[in-house]
Amino acid sequence: MQIHRTRGQNVYLLAFLFFAFSAPAQTKRLHPDIQNIGKRNLTPNVWGVFPILPEREKALGAELSKQFETTATLLDDTLVADYVNRLGARLVQHSDARSAIEFKIVDSEQADFTVLPAGHVFVNTGLIVAASNEAKLAAALSNAIAHVAAHHSMQLLFKAQVLQIPAIPALATAWHWSKSEPQGRVELEGIKKECDSEADQLAIQYLWNTGYDPAAYIAVLEKLPTVQLKIQDRLGSAMMELQSLPDKRPYLVDSVEFDAVKSHLLKRK
Repeated sequence: MQIHRTRGQNVYLLAFLFFAFSAPAQTKRLHPDIQNIGKRNLTPNVWGVFPILPEREKALGAELSKQFETTATLLDDTLVADYVNRLGARLVQHSDARSAIEFKIVDSEQADFTVLPAGHVFVNTGLIVAASNEAKLAAALSNAIAHVAAHHSMQLLFKAQVLQIPAIPALATAWHWSKSEPQGRVELEGIKKECDSEADQLAIQYLWNTGYDPAAYIAVLEKLPTVQLKIQDRLGSAMMELQSLPDKRPYLVDSVEFDAVKSHLLKRK
């Protein structure tokens, strides 16, 4: 992907990078306006300079989705696929995502998902089985939706190029739940940490806005590999977001449909 900058944009960018990397880190709510969920344009530009072009994101997402499907084992099971897509659609409806998101099921025991640009989300069967209730599955799916809504894959790609970081494989811009990506790129850790923190905040908001217990997000976040993803850093910010939300109890926690789908998957083993 080519990035063209004017002289004025270069000056603006250099000034931004100076302040961004020299200023002390602060914990703050990036999106406190929860009353506007669904109306917010989270990332119109990268660093306020480079617009995210929907047609480019859509083309890249379609290309990467085809690549991913050549290596993944998709599950041909309408019971599971229909349930996950219904749950996902309900969460999307209460999020900032601007378009529908397609959820495909991967036959894998790893409790994970893969998020590609433009709303291509692949959910492992292991993620469903690992969830003890529907709220916890919804929590993980909300994180995937947050990465889509905030265009994190495109942000990562743009920032890597602007900072002149050696080219990364396009599939390395995918986002996952239980493993750290992109791997082997120390230079991108700061960018990824910012995106993960934003996704945590948004996911908690989407979970709460849909009517699920937002505390379920903290519960599933605590189970991620602590060393690999520096979960303790994310937990503090996530707890602050949770405490800032108005109480909307009673919350949704479980459903008969979730229990039936999970039981169905367990019988396949």
